[in-house]
Amino acid sequence: MDAHKKLSEAEKLSHFRNLVIMAMKDGKIADEERDMLAFLAEKWGLSRDQAGQVLTSPESVQLALPEDPNLRFQQLYDLTEMMIIDGVMGAQEKQLCIDFAQALGFGVNNIAIIVEEILEGNRMLRSDEEIQAAIRQRMQAE
Repeated sequence: MDAHKKLSEAEKLSHFRNLVIMAMKDGKIADEERDMLAFLAEKWGLSRDQAGQVLTSPESVQLALPEDPNLRFQQLYDLTEMMIIDGVMGAQEKQLCIDFAQALGFGVNNIAIIVEEILEGNRMLRSDEEIQAAIRQRMQAE
């Protein structure tokens, strides 16, 4: 799903900001996190200047959350992926992810479900769509 195509420019920058904040939460941006940020910036059509500005000054970007629950889910999914991509899930990152989940309208328990399903899906070489479908199914069952 190309959820990013449904986001406004302000929502893309806000989401990118949140991902940068997550990546920086443990004090450094790991290579895997930097690669994910570069990939998403390009995929979303953010210019080098825009991405660079957010990287150097994330607080300069105003928070803009999408109204669409599917876009909110996608943002939480991306944030969770960013949290675990470097193989380290510190307490500060986990708390930030919980805070983002609540801001996006999701319960705290959803983070554990998303992390479990992403890790299992990656281990089983499932596509993002398959992983997200499994997450949605589990979230509805809880």
